[in-house]
Amino acid sequence: MFRQDREPPGQLWKALFRTPAYRCAIETEFSKKFFKRCYRLALKPSEKDNLARELRKDGFYIPYLEHMVQVGESLDSLKWWMEQFRKEEVLFSQALSLTTRYLPEEATGKFPGPDVGLLIFGPAVFSPKAMEVIQALEKEYTH
Repeated sequence: MFRQDREPPGQLWKALFRTPAYRCAIETEFSKKFFKRCYRLALKPSEKDNLARELRKDGFYIPYLEHMVQVGESLDSLKWWMEQFRKEEVLFSQALSLTTRYLPEEATGKFPGPDVGLLIFGPAVFSPKAMEVIQALEKEYTH
């Protein structure tokens, strides 16, 4: 939505902030206002001038804002990666289903998978190395 210069409706913000990763970040250190401001500046075309002004400043949140700009520039690769992950997830589920046939009944279902949350946050979380891996996988799958 931001890339089309539109504001997400309130329910989308609420859903985002209810995810485990964002909930943890908000409960421990950052505010919802922080994330909303960074997303708007980093992703909305109409905020381009405001973004440039902010990036010339020094401040605690500038590295996070710079990182969100980088993520915004890589959204197409990230979307591609998530689609590949969804395809792999189907294969993983099928493999798990087949594997459980060989396990004792009391061993299956006792250990649910972990909750995984993704948080677009800062450079250490989404490093250039991670982007290199995603881009290499994209080339491998599309060529």
